[in-house]
Amino acid sequence: MNYLAKLLKDPMTRNVLRYFPVLRKHRVLSLERSVCRNFSQKTVETNEAEDRPVKYSASPAAKFKARSSLKHENDRLWYEPGVIIASLSIFLIYFLVLREENDLDEEIYMPFDQRIAHIEEDQLRSVVEHSTNSEEMVSALRRLEEINSKDLKE
Repeated sequence: MNYLAKLLKDPMTRNVLRYFPVLRKHRVLSLERSVCRNFSQKTVETNEAEDRPVKYSASPAAKFKARSSLKHENDRLWYEPGVIIASLSIFLIYFLVLREENDLDEEIYMPFDQRIAHIEEDQLRSVVEHSTNSEEMVSALRRLEEINSKDLKE
């Protein structure tokens, strides 16, 4: 109740409660008033005791284990691993063994140069223009001549 009293005493919380009529419907404001009255009647001594630092080794937080907040293995159903293994094996058998190749698979395996017309030609021209290596330029020029001769024959 002490935490709730502090929370309701906070001006931000009071503003939230004031501007949300849904909370007012549930009579949160009447709860706020009663808690605030009780809170104001407390003595200054209890507030001073709460303001002192808490020794970590003596607090319940020192005994808390992080594993307890994680999901336990006991939450699994007994048949869950079997279902997962069966589903994955059926999926892999279908996609790796039983499925036949289609047009899209053939398109994926096709070299990039054949998929996009004249891309090799543009790349070779940029090699000729920007290359500083003479051997690269010569090989690019030879390949350009081959491509041009094939285009003329077709």
